[in-house]
Amino acid sequence: MRELDSYLNDHLAGSVGALELIDHWSELERIRAAREAGYGERAR
Repeated sequence: MRELDSYLNDHLAGSVGALELIDHWSELERIRAAREAGYGERAR
């Protein structure tokens, strides 16, 4: 049972990490798009 727990925990950690990375990329894209539109970093 410990092997299954470890396996599932690793996959959960990987999924959370992937979601955090997507969130970070979306924030970077929002900033890039705002700069391109001429709003600077104040567009939040």
